[in-house]
Amino acid sequence: MQKIKVLYITDNNDSEYPDLLMNYLNVSEYRNRLSIEQVDAKLINSEMDSLDYIAVLTEVDPTLLELNNKDNVLYLTESASVESNSIFKYQPLDQIFKAILNLYYDDKGKLLSTNDRKSTSIISFTSANGGTGKTVLSLNFAKFLASHSLKVLYLSLERLTSYNSYLVGEKEKSSELYYYLKDDPLRLFNKLPQLIDTDKELKIDFIPTNLELDEVKSLTKLHLEELLKTIVDLNEYDFLIIDMDSENNMLREEIMSRSHEVFWILNPDETSFMKTHFLIDTEEYKKIVEKKMVHFIINNYGGSIFSNKSNFELSPKAYIDHQSGWQNINDREKLLGDSKIGIKLLKCLPKISIGLEEDEHEGRV
Repeated sequence: MQKIKVLYITDNNDSEYPDLLMNYLNVSEYRNRLSIEQVDAKLINSEMDSLDYIAVLTEVDPTLLELNNKDNVLYLTESASVESNSIFKYQPLDQIFKAILNLYYDDKGKLLSTNDRKSTSIISFTSANGGTGKTVLSLNFAKFLASHSLKVLYLSLERLTSYNSYLVGEKEKSSELYYYLKDDPLRLFNKLPQLIDTDKELKIDFIPTNLELDEVKSLTKLHLEELLKTIVDLNEYDFLIIDMDSENNMLREEIMSRSHEVFWILNPDETSFMKTHFLIDTEEYKKIVEKKMVHFIINNYGGSIFSNKSNFELSPKAYIDHQSGWQNINDREKLLGDSKIGIKLLKCLPKISIGLEEDEHEGRV
């Protein structure tokens, strides 16, 4: 996480309050967004220029401190104050953490970059038609990555979402993500962590969205750019897995162009091949496919494909066998029981290595 480095300045030896503040931070939702270091005010004026910090939290009157940037100081007071850079000391501690975030982020518009950057790989799943098993494959891949101690965020941008039958979280589905994207994008960085839920058993983070058809259709390229940039700027995730809508071509084209890798899922039938060929034969998609970042995956494979498949000039990277046993189990069990789909998909991505040992006896999934 891209943290705000905060100096907590005191002019006495009482450590009870700063200890309380820092101990609470370590167990709060802000622990990956803030770091606090306590500093004696007597040392500040002589050493301030050499200290690495972004914001200042202080009980010492800022006018008594020779701070270079007064606008990054939040002054803790013993009583309520109307000053914009002052905050009442004795209130819920999470309100103080929010004030620090607002002081820096809302006033300045963005966080400073740090050297401790996590590289977030964006991997998207799409298809030319519904019913290809795109969601179950994307979630199985997310589960596989998470099982190898990688931090994964799953994002569904489908108009008719089905992930809720696979993932179990604690938060209600909502349209808050949509409203922040449309009406208050500057606050999205602060609000996004509060919208993210976690499937604790699968260790997959996800955003429990509940977007209506009109809301998805009204999202623009600028909205998508803002959303993806915000997720990357959180500096939290190794992988962002995007489950795309199979009918919204504008969104699909934009997400594909911003992804590092794309899995295009097909059924082993002529209709699925024909629709895919029609789409990727357009100029917009040709450029993306030519970059060799699109991997065609045949799902529900039964051992053979229709006779004239060569007419469509598609080269599948992997075949996922039809799972006959899945007809009698629910979606959650499909996700919990699979152990091979993730490996199969990962082998399509030579640029990504997570230190797996090759299984010489592994057959087709």
